[in-house]
Amino acid sequence: MKFWFSSAIVPLYLDQNPEQTRLARLLFDDDEHLVVWSGTVIECASAFDRLRRTGGITDSEQRDATRNLLDLRADWSKVVPGDRVQVRATRAITLHSLTAADSLQLAAALEWSEPELN
Repeated sequence: MKFWFSSAIVPLYLDQNPEQTRLARLLFDDDEHLVVWSGTVIECASAFDRLRRTGGITDSEQRDATRNLLDLRADWSKVVPGDRVQVRATRAITLHSLTAADSLQLAAALEWSEPELN
């Protein structure tokens, strides 16, 4: 079981970089259960839409990727941004040059990986 960042899920469904897609699929095939942060669907949908708007994918490819993502969502576990995740995300922003979404995703991964601190 691995914590999956949105940037690793997008290549599962959109082959923008063949090597990245190959690696993502190898990891996916080896993982029995995905763990993600609660904003993963939104981040992936945003990436799909941005690619469509910039001409990187077609409307049909966006619809297919979104449908596959929503199907995958039924089988994953989410880390929700409770107080501890929010504190970690805020600290990550002060230490690193991260967006709010990236800091939340990182904090969720840290929270999941250190259950003894919960």
